[in-house]
Formats: sequence, C-alpha cells, structure tokens
Amino acid sequence: QLHQNDLPAQRMNGGIVRKEAVNRVAKEEKQQGQSKSPVILSFQKDGLDVSSTSVTGRVNDLIPISLQGEPLEIGFNCRFLCEAIKACEADMLKISLSGPLAGMLVEPTEKEEGKRFMLLVLPVRLNQ
Repeated sequence: QLHQNDLPAQRMNGGIVRKEAVNRVAKEEKQQGQSKSPVILSFQKDGLDVSSTSVTGRVNDLIPISLQGEPLEIGFNCRFLCEAIKACEADMLKISLSGPLAGMLVEPTEKEEGKRFMLLVLPVRLNQ
C-alpha cells in the first residue's frame, strides 16, 4: 500500500504511453536473458527509448510518447518493470517522474470504474 510520503513530490517529467509497447520491449529483454541488466528508459522529445545491454547483446526500441517536461534517463530492474506493467489494467498509461533517482509513478490515463490503480516502480542507479 502506497503512502503519500512514498510518492514523488513534484512530478515534472513523463508522458502518456501505450502499455503494449512498453510490455513488448520489457518481455523481449527478459527473454533474451537480460533480466539482470537494467532497463533504461530515456525520455526524449522524439519518443521513449527503451534499451538494455548485456554480454549477450543489446535490445533497443523507440516508443511513441507524449513527452511532458525535459528529457530524462532512468533505469529499472527488468523483472520489477515487467511485473508492474503486467499488473496495469489499462491500455494507455500515464508515467510521472521527478528525477533519475526518484520512483516512477504509473497510472491509467482514464480512471474507469473498477480500473483504478497507482503503481510506484523504484529505479536503479545507472553507471555513467
């Protein structure tokens, strides 16, 4: 159960994205054995770049997104991201972030009766 203190105070970055697009890329990375490598979400003006690199190769996909705020790069544990996206009951997701070390808030774009949820996915620190 989320408490108000767990939520990012100011959610300045993020956007609207299709669940199936993020889910497809995350599953692909997991299937290629890259679940131990962080999934990097790079919010850019031209889309959301979802990527992961490991000793077996690199997975990369550019997903259309309605970006709000400044470009931002953040990393997540592949398994945790997959589980969070899988648990979402909506087709379109609103993703909100306040920075590269703060949690990512995932909500439905439209709050339908019986489909209300709010997920907090915590990031991993990326080696730059």
